[in-house]
Amino acid sequence: MPRRIVTETCPAPVCNLTVADIEQFLPELTSYLKLFAERFVHQPQLAWSEVYLYGLLGEAVRKNVEQIALRLGVRSLQHFIGQSPWSPTPLRTVHQRLVGETLGEADGVVLIDESSVVKQGSESVGVAAQYCGATGKVANSQAGVYLGYAGRKGYSLVTGQLFMPEVWFSDAYATKRQACGVPADLSFQTNLNSV
Repeated sequence: MPRRIVTETCPAPVCNLTVADIEQFLPELTSYLKLFAERFVHQPQLAWSEVYLYGLLGEAVRKNVEQIALRLGVRSLQHFIGQSPWSPTPLRTVHQRLVGETLGEADGVVLIDESSVVKQGSESVGVAAQYCGATGKVANSQAGVYLGYAGRKGYSLVTGQLFMPEVWFSDAYATKRQACGVPADLSFQTNLNSV
């Protein structure tokens, strides 16, 4: 067994959309975004959400906030995602309603899965030495628990929650919790109770 951590377990899918393809679905995407508009308290938040979404559809190989911000030359995007005071709950509520309306079926199934990401540093919220499915062993990583829906009409992620390892609730991590903006009323839960 190799002793190095393998972070790229599978290659990113190749996007084969043409400019004409993207132009064709832009009006529908714009209509879709309007469904979420009233959930943002401030107009700049709506504008940044659109920048982020278009970045996810862009050419960056890694679709994280930092890479999207660097590709688009908009460092303020990181502030919007990380520090801007907006709640994802109203947006999630709209999304869940849309999943029910468009994909919902009586025999659809709910899927629960844990996923983890290898991290090199120790400053990101929830990072700890824990089992990481991407490596198949204990590694410095972040883990999340995700709830999805699947049926004959399609499938969608419904919600997700970052898993906070028990060590993050110790006195030794008090400064880290505050720096990362971990809510003071958050308490340790097992992975199954995270969603």
